[in-house]
Parts: sequence; structure tokens; C-alpha cells
Amino acid sequence: PDGRTRAVQLRTKNGEIERPVQHLYPLELQCDTKGNANEPKRAAAADARAKITAIAEDQEEDM
Repeated sequence: PDGRTRAVQLRTKNGEIERPVQHLYPLELQCDTKGNANEPKRAAAADARAKITAIAEDQEEDM
């Protein structure tokens, strides 16, 4: 119960049906696909990035 309407009941000639709002009217939603900048990175992701950077630097030195 967060106060948001997610479904509605519609009356038809054969009774009532329940439908999600997005099937009744196209909703224009905006969302941040980049994620939260304040969220800490996972340790595995940080380790992987460090390893990839080290490999790339080693390959540049070999050239």
C-alpha cells in the first residue's frame, strides 16, 4: 500500500475485469538508466576493473 494505482477494475457488459494501467493508456515514464552515482561499487566489479586496467597497461608496454 504505497498509494500508487497499478491496476483498475473495468465494468464491461459481461461483468468486471481487472487491467494494469499501462494497458489502458500509454504512460510516459522517465527513469535514470545510469543508476545511482552514490551507490558503492561491488568489490568484484572494482577488482575486475583493476585487473583489466593492469592487463591493458601491460599490453601497451609490450608494444
